[in-house]
Amino acid sequence: MSDRFRRVERGLAAVVAALPLAYLLTERSWSPVIWNYSATLVAAIVIYAVFYALLWASYGWRLPSLVEQLRSNAVVLAFGLLLAFLAADAGLAVIDDRPNVETKNLRGYAPDPDTGYVYIPNYEQDVVTLESATHWHSNSLGIRADRDYGPKPAGVVRILALGDSFTVNTAVEARDTWPGVLERLLAKSPSESTFEVVNGGHAGYGTSNMLWWYEKYALGLNPDMVLMAMTPNDITDNGNKQPGTLTAVDGYLASVGSTTLDRQRFEHRQRWYSLPGRLERSRLKALVSGALAANAQGPTLAACHINPDANEQRLFALTEDYLLKIRDLAARQGASFGLLLITFQEQLGEMAPGYSGTAFGERWTKFAREHGIAVVDTYPMLRKHSGQPPLYWRWDGHYTAEGSRVAGAAAFDLVSAIRSQAPAQH
Repeated sequence: MSDRFRRVERGLAAVVAALPLAYLLTERSWSPVIWNYSATLVAAIVIYAVFYALLWASYGWRLPSLVEQLRSNAVVLAFGLLLAFLAADAGLAVIDDRPNVETKNLRGYAPDPDTGYVYIPNYEQDVVTLESATHWHSNSLGIRADRDYGPKPAGVVRILALGDSFTVNTAVEARDTWPGVLERLLAKSPSESTFEVVNGGHAGYGTSNMLWWYEKYALGLNPDMVLMAMTPNDITDNGNKQPGTLTAVDGYLASVGSTTLDRQRFEHRQRWYSLPGRLERSRLKALVSGALAANAQGPTLAACHINPDANEQRLFALTEDYLLKIRDLAARQGASFGLLLITFQEQLGEMAPGYSGTAFGERWTKFAREHGIAVVDTYPMLRKHSGQPPLYWRWDGHYTAEGSRVAGAAAFDLVSAIRSQAPAQH
């Protein structure tokens, strides 16, 4: 090996072998004992630092030619893989049109022993996604509203909307959620009554969480009507025992068992110098993760399965039980009940063999009518839409203001059907 090639190889080795060390040094462990590092991470750093020092020193030693050849091959291969990764990521950056926006998640969650989590009362924050910027405001009950709901005034018809993230929808302003659209449509309708629509949606709630929240927090609202907006992934969520698998940590929505250290590690990975964070956010990783997710059976597919398996049948039975309990709880308050079936964007496109975009709506429309429940499926109305303006945010996946407008119109038909005691038709 010539001295010149040895110097070049040594330089490549210094760069390539330094990256794993940089990865370890810019990581933060879940249980740090020394600065950001756990005992395991400290040991890994020390061991790798010794290896790095030995690799650097080996270029000054006289080694057997076979060992030098193996070292040379390893360095060249590692450097080639690094260049391939950088080139692929740079190429994907050219064709990837995701906006370069610093997002800001809602930090307005509080843990709750019965429902898993609720929203912090009287909390304000700007929420930023890749495509939207909205203002969040909760009232004293902890629901998304800019005012409190006291005793119901005479002549007011109060409607409680239960649902998940498609109902509360932080990706649009409060007035552009489907409950907000519904309230405006009712205000324009010829009626002697004044309508008040309370948005009781909570991101991540299944039908079970809606029941637990209604029992604990919303009975005092004394609604005249309860509308439950059910999405396909509610079916899977309902398989979790009370209070569910999600909670709040330091104001953020998180999995049960998460700690402040988990949150700090997450925030640490957002720093510019965190190599683990940069790899996690790389476009190449996003491409691979997206491909794997596309081949996996998600909660939407489970709800749209034409021939559900035994576990899906079990989840359907649980959902039926929770739905009827909400209906009966509303009835004990003298409130009417209706079911609004929310459509995911995936349902409007081509689905995998054995699945159908209409299966979710058909199943729950049939169940509702068998039990005397007024129901409207948003699928037909969304299907008729021309696609402009778009119904769903491209990267967020929830309704845009236009999607909420269509869902709000479907909810208006549902309210009309309940008030006339006749099934809604589309």
